[in-house]
Amino acid sequence: QSPAAFEFAQRNLADTEYRGIKIISMHTTDRALIHTSRRPVRTIEDFRGLRLRVAGRFIGEAVTALGATPVGIPLGGVYEATARNQVDGFLINWAITHPFRLFEVAKFHTEPQGTGLFQGILLTLMSQRSYNRLPGELRAVIDANSGAALSRQLGAIWDTQTQQAIDATRAAGNEIIEIAPAERERWRAAVAPAYEAWIAEMNRRNRNGRALFDDILSITARFGRA
Repeated sequence: QSPAAFEFAQRNLADTEYRGIKIISMHTTDRALIHTSRRPVRTIEDFRGLRLRVAGRFIGEAVTALGATPVGIPLGGVYEATARNQVDGFLINWAITHPFRLFEVAKFHTEPQGTGLFQGILLTLMSQRSYNRLPGELRAVIDANSGAALSRQLGAIWDTQTQQAIDATRAAGNEIIEIAPAERERWRAAVAPAYEAWIAEMNRRNRNGRALFDDILSITARFGRA
Protein backbone atom coordinates (compact mmCIF):
# COMPACT_ATOMS: atom_id res chain seq x y z
CA GLN A 1 0.00 0.00 0.00
CA SER A 2 2.99 2.36 -0.21
CA PRO A 3 1.86 3.89 -3.54
CA ALA A 4 -1.62 4.32 -2.09
CA ALA A 5 -0.29 6.18 0.95
CA PHE A 6 1.80 8.48 -1.22
CA GLU A 7 -1.07 9.16 -3.62
CA PHE A 8 -3.48 9.96 -0.79
CA ALA A 9 -1.00 12.38 0.76
CA GLN A 10 -0.34 14.17 -2.51
CA ARG A 11 -4.04 14.49 -3.26
CA ASN A 12 -5.31 15.43 0.17
CA LEU A 13 -2.53 16.51 2.52
CA ALA A 14 0.15 18.33 0.51
CA ASP A 15 -1.62 21.70 0.73
CA THR A 16 -2.90 21.29 4.29
CA GLU A 17 -1.11 19.15 6.91
CA TYR A 18 2.08 19.14 4.84
CA ARG A 19 2.00 22.71 3.55
CA GLY A 20 5.59 23.96 3.36
CA ILE A 21 6.95 20.41 3.38
CA LYS A 22 8.18 18.36 0.46
CA ILE A 23 7.23 14.71 0.79
CA ILE A 24 10.26 12.70 -0.29
CA SER A 25 8.55 9.38 0.42
CA MET A 26 5.59 7.97 2.28
CA HIS A 27 5.62 4.21 2.53
CA THR A 28 4.01 1.42 4.49
CA THR A 29 5.56 -1.34 6.55
CA ASP A 30 4.76 -4.99 6.03
CA ARG A 31 1.56 -6.28 7.63
CA ALA A 32 0.93 -5.81 11.34
CA LEU A 33 -0.82 -8.24 13.64
CA ILE A 34 -1.49 -9.07 17.30
CA HIS A 35 1.24 -10.66 19.40
CA THR A 36 0.36 -11.91 22.90
CA SER A 37 2.46 -13.45 25.66
CA ARG A 38 0.16 -15.77 27.60
CA ARG A 39 -3.35 -15.68 26.15
CA PRO A 40 -3.93 -16.42 22.46
CA VAL A 41 -6.45 -14.34 20.52
CA ARG A 42 -8.69 -16.57 18.41
CA THR A 43 -12.01 -14.73 18.55
CA ILE A 44 -13.17 -11.22 19.34
CA GLU A 45 -14.12 -12.36 22.83
CA ASP A 46 -10.46 -13.09 23.60
CA PHE A 47 -9.64 -9.37 23.54
CA ARG A 48 -11.51 -8.73 26.77
CA GLY A 49 -9.20 -7.75 29.59
CA LEU A 50 -6.03 -7.65 27.50
CA ARG A 51 -3.60 -4.74 27.77
CA LEU A 52 -2.10 -4.21 24.33
CA ARG A 53 0.66 -1.84 23.34
CA VAL A 54 -0.31 0.36 20.40
CA ALA A 55 1.64 2.91 18.37
CA GLY A 56 -0.99 5.61 17.95
CA ARG A 57 -4.35 7.04 18.87
CA PHE A 58 -6.54 5.45 16.22
CA ILE A 59 -5.04 1.98 16.57
CA GLY A 60 -5.85 2.49 20.24
CA GLU A 61 -9.43 3.39 19.32
CA ALA A 62 -9.70 0.11 17.41
CA VAL A 63 -8.24 -1.90 20.29
CA THR A 64 -10.73 -0.30 22.67
CA ALA A 65 -13.60 -1.14 20.32
CA LEU A 66 -12.46 -4.77 20.31
CA GLY A 67 -12.63 -4.90 24.10
CA ALA A 68 -8.98 -4.51 25.12
CA THR A 69 -7.09 -1.64 26.78
CA PRO A 70 -4.54 0.25 24.65
CA VAL A 71 -1.22 1.19 26.25
CA GLY A 72 1.31 3.62 24.81
CA ILE A 73 4.92 2.42 25.08
CA PRO A 74 7.92 3.44 22.93
CA LEU A 75 9.12 0.66 20.63
CA GLY A 76 12.32 0.20 22.60
CA GLY A 77 10.32 -0.57 25.75
CA VAL A 78 7.99 -3.20 24.29
CA TYR A 79 10.21 -6.21 25.02
CA GLU A 80 10.69 -5.36 28.71
CA ALA A 81 7.07 -4.31 29.25
CA THR A 82 5.87 -7.62 27.83
CA ALA A 83 8.45 -9.66 29.75
CA ARG A 84 7.37 -7.95 33.01
CA ASN A 85 3.67 -8.54 32.22
CA GLN A 86 3.04 -4.80 32.19
CA VAL A 87 1.21 -5.49 28.93
CA ASP A 88 -0.26 -8.72 27.60
CA GLY A 89 0.89 -8.12 24.06
CA PHE A 90 1.28 -5.61 21.29
CA LEU A 91 0.19 -4.76 17.76
CA ILE A 92 3.17 -4.44 15.45
CA ASN A 93 4.34 -5.50 11.99
CA TRP A 94 6.14 -8.78 11.40
CA ALA A 95 9.46 -7.30 10.29
CA ILE A 96 10.05 -5.42 13.54
CA THR A 97 9.70 -8.57 15.64
CA HIS A 98 12.90 -10.12 14.30
CA PRO A 99 15.60 -7.51 15.12
CA PHE A 100 13.89 -6.68 18.43
CA ARG A 101 13.52 -10.41 19.20
CA LEU A 102 9.93 -9.91 20.26
CA PHE A 103 9.19 -13.56 19.54
CA GLU A 104 11.00 -14.29 22.82
CA VAL A 105 8.31 -12.57 24.90
CA ALA A 106 5.22 -13.10 22.74
CA LYS A 107 4.22 -16.72 22.13
CA PHE A 108 1.00 -16.25 20.12
CA HIS A 109 0.69 -14.30 16.88
CA THR A 110 -2.75 -13.66 15.41
CA GLU A 111 -3.71 -12.31 11.98
CA PRO A 112 -6.49 -12.79 9.41
CA GLN A 113 -5.80 -15.38 6.74
CA GLY A 114 -3.63 -13.88 4.00
CA THR A 115 -3.68 -10.33 5.39
CA GLY A 116 -2.61 -8.36 8.41
CA LEU A 117 -4.67 -5.98 10.49
CA PHE A 118 -3.03 -2.77 9.29
CA GLN A 119 0.25 -1.33 8.02
CA GLY A 120 2.28 1.40 9.63
CA ILE A 121 3.23 4.48 7.60
CA LEU A 122 6.71 6.02 7.61
CA LEU A 123 7.65 9.34 6.04
CA THR A 124 10.74 11.07 4.73
CA LEU A 125 10.18 14.83 4.66
CA MET A 126 12.11 17.93 3.66
CA SER A 127 11.46 21.59 4.19
CA GLN A 128 10.01 23.00 0.97
CA ARG A 129 11.94 26.21 1.60
CA SER A 130 15.22 24.30 1.83
CA TYR A 131 14.36 22.38 -1.33
CA ASN A 132 13.58 25.59 -3.19
CA ARG A 133 16.95 27.06 -2.23
CA LEU A 134 18.88 24.23 -3.87
CA PRO A 135 20.38 24.64 -7.34
CA GLY A 136 18.22 23.27 -10.12
CA GLU A 137 20.50 20.30 -10.78
CA LEU A 138 20.27 19.17 -7.14
CA ARG A 139 16.49 19.55 -7.11
CA ALA A 140 16.43 17.38 -10.24
CA VAL A 141 18.42 14.67 -8.43
CA ILE A 142 15.96 14.71 -5.52
CA ASP A 143 12.98 14.61 -7.87
CA ALA A 144 14.43 11.64 -9.75
CA ASN A 145 14.96 9.70 -6.53
CA SER A 146 11.82 10.46 -4.54
CA GLY A 147 8.06 10.33 -4.76
CA ALA A 148 5.89 7.34 -5.64
CA ALA A 149 8.75 5.24 -7.01
CA LEU A 150 10.87 5.63 -3.87
CA SER A 151 7.82 4.99 -1.69
CA ARG A 152 7.15 1.73 -3.50
CA GLN A 153 10.83 0.72 -3.24
CA LEU A 154 10.98 1.34 0.51
CA GLY A 155 7.75 -0.54 1.10
CA ALA A 156 9.09 -3.50 -0.86
CA ILE A 157 12.16 -3.61 1.40
CA TRP A 158 9.91 -4.07 4.43
CA ASP A 159 8.12 -6.92 2.66
CA THR A 160 11.41 -8.76 2.16
CA GLN A 161 11.78 -9.00 5.95
CA THR A 162 8.40 -10.58 6.68
CA GLN A 163 9.26 -14.22 6.02
CA GLN A 164 12.47 -14.03 8.04
CA ALA A 165 10.46 -12.84 11.02
CA ILE A 166 7.87 -15.58 10.55
CA ASP A 167 10.62 -18.21 10.29
CA ALA A 168 12.26 -16.97 13.50
CA THR A 169 8.88 -17.02 15.26
CA ARG A 170 8.21 -20.60 14.20
CA ALA A 171 11.74 -21.65 15.17
CA ALA A 172 11.04 -20.35 18.68
CA GLY A 173 8.13 -22.78 18.91
CA ASN A 174 5.47 -20.08 18.90
CA GLU A 175 1.94 -20.46 17.54
CA ILE A 176 0.78 -18.45 14.52
CA ILE A 177 -3.01 -18.19 14.50
CA GLU A 178 -4.93 -17.38 11.32
CA ILE A 179 -8.36 -15.86 11.73
CA ALA A 180 -11.00 -17.10 9.29
CA PRO A 181 -12.82 -14.58 7.06
CA ALA A 182 -16.07 -14.80 9.04
CA GLU A 183 -14.28 -13.92 12.29
CA ARG A 184 -12.40 -11.11 10.55
CA GLU A 185 -15.72 -9.58 9.53
CA ARG A 186 -16.77 -9.56 13.19
CA TRP A 187 -13.61 -7.62 14.00
CA ARG A 188 -14.13 -5.26 11.07
CA ALA A 189 -17.66 -4.43 12.25
CA ALA A 190 -16.51 -3.94 15.84
CA VAL A 191 -13.82 -1.36 14.96
CA ALA A 192 -16.19 0.88 12.99
CA PRO A 193 -16.16 3.43 15.87
CA ALA A 194 -12.41 3.92 15.30
CA TYR A 195 -13.09 4.94 11.70
CA GLU A 196 -15.81 7.30 12.87
CA ALA A 197 -13.42 8.82 15.42
CA TRP A 198 -10.92 9.53 12.65
CA ILE A 199 -13.62 11.08 10.48
CA ALA A 200 -14.75 13.25 13.41
CA GLU A 201 -11.16 14.39 14.02
CA MET A 202 -10.80 15.43 10.38
CA ASN A 203 -14.09 17.32 10.60
CA ARG A 204 -12.79 19.07 13.71
CA ARG A 205 -9.83 20.24 11.63
CA ASN A 206 -12.27 21.72 9.10
CA ARG A 207 -11.71 18.92 6.60
CA ASN A 208 -14.40 16.75 5.04
CA GLY A 209 -13.71 13.63 7.05
CA ARG A 210 -16.18 11.40 5.24
CA ALA A 211 -14.83 12.40 1.81
CA LEU A 212 -11.25 11.78 2.95
CA PHE A 213 -12.18 8.39 4.37
CA ASP A 214 -13.97 7.40 1.18
CA ASP A 215 -10.90 8.45 -0.81
CA ILE A 216 -8.71 6.24 1.39
CA LEU A 217 -10.99 3.29 0.68
CA SER A 218 -11.01 3.99 -3.03
CA ILE A 219 -7.24 4.39 -3.40
CA THR A 220 -6.27 1.44 -1.20
CA ALA A 221 -8.78 -0.83 -2.98
CA ARG A 222 -7.15 0.07 -6.29
CA PHE A 223 -3.80 -1.00 -4.86
CA GLY A 224 -5.10 -4.35 -3.61
CA ARG A 225 -6.49 -3.77 -0.12
CA ALA A 226 -8.23 -6.92 1.08
